Amino acid sequence: MAEIVAFVYRDPEQTVQTYINEFDEAELDRLEAEGKLFYAEYASGRYRRVSRSAVVNPNKSYTGEFNLSQKEEQS
Repeated sequence: MAEIVAFVYRDPEQTVQTYINEFDEAELDRLEAEGKLFYAEYASGRYRRVSRSAVVNPNKSYTGEFNLSQKEEQS
């Protein structure tokens, strides 16, 4: 089975493609209601159109919250 690495949505004219980083159900439903088309991206680089219900986080380790701390350089 081919590995899905990401999901994108496109406008019906397919002039703009946006990667889905937030898998909020309400937001995905809103995009579907606006007529956006959903596609799965595979590790091979190929895309396939999928239904809204097929859009799930393919790699949960890549999403979530994190804290970034930087130390100031001391001279």
